[in-house]
Amino acid sequence: MIQVEQNIWVFYSGDINQDESIDILVLPLLFNDNDNFAYGYYTTDLNGDATVDILDFPLQFNNSDNFIYSQHP
Repeated sequence: MIQVEQNIWVFYSGDINQDESIDILVLPLLFNDNDNFAYGYYTTDLNGDATVDILDFPLQFNNSDNFIYSQHP
């Protein structure tokens, strides 16, 4: 999570395979669902609009480029 405003927190999107890292290893999953016109609740629907499409790719690429990962104590 990251704080975007006072008292407002948001989750990062893009950990499609749940390996606690947002990286390019999930691109085949994203491409497959995009090519199959996946509609509904999918882990590859990164922007939450119920459709896996080209609009989900920037979220994946931006978070991957920023090395977003999970860290545990």
